[in-house]
Amino acid sequence: MEKINRRSFCKNGISAACALSMPGLLYACSRGDPEIPPGQGINARVAAVKGQNLDPMTRDAIEAIGGMKSVVNSGETVFIKPNFVSFPWAEFNNCFHAGECTKPEVIIAVAEECLKAGATRVIIGDGSHLPSFDWQYAVTLDGSTDLVSESNRLNSKYDGTITLACLENDTPEWIDVPSDSAYHKISISGLVTNADKVISVPVAKTHSWAQLTLAAKNFVGITPLSKYAQLIDNTWFNRGSVPNSVFNPFLPFP
Repeated sequence: MEKINRRSFCKNGISAACALSMPGLLYACSRGDPEIPPGQGINARVAAVKGQNLDPMTRDAIEAIGGMKSVVNSGETVFIKPNFVSFPWAEFNNCFHAGECTKPEVIIAVAEECLKAGATRVIIGDGSHLPSFDWQYAVTLDGSTDLVSESNRLNSKYDGTITLACLENDTPEWIDVPSDSAYHKISISGLVTNADKVISVPVAKTHSWAQLTLAAKNFVGITPLSKYAQLIDNTWFNRGSVPNSVFNPFLPFP
């Protein structure tokens, strides 16, 4: 595998994080610098918050970059994309405590801030290594509540609604979007393409090749297993391991 320096990795990571607004969706990270239209730069705001309570920390971070109303407008549909890579086994693998999956506390806070900003619908969704998973195991670190309970609570409190979506089962249609790859198009969930705003909520965790991925490949989960994954031991699906596939997020950068 060819090594990349820190600067190259950061530039490619930005490309991936911005992929939803670029023609090279899900492939931008292997194309070098994205093409930015004249007069348009990358408008990035960053906030770092310390503390022990994830809920107020998340809200403080959102407020520090301008508040959710600077992103979400009244009446909009928002798709929140966590990282639920190992969530299908949450009953056994302690994935939230281990740092494998986005903490429910963070997701709940982001979702409520979207409702406060006036969002009509907030969809929390992801695809994983299995075509279904059980939402009752999306439990907060202290065990006091979970995503299902909190979604019901927030739905009764605000005019907008929260929907939990396992994309493999709950996607009404898969939409082909242009891609600067050998496929020329990539299928992604219509729940994402039809949303007015998409918010990526990844996990800061290590990776065997990239060392730190952040949001660099978080959007891999919005694609269908049937097209872009290989069934392993007739048990689970491995995304990006389809033989001879050009859609492989685990290939080294060229």
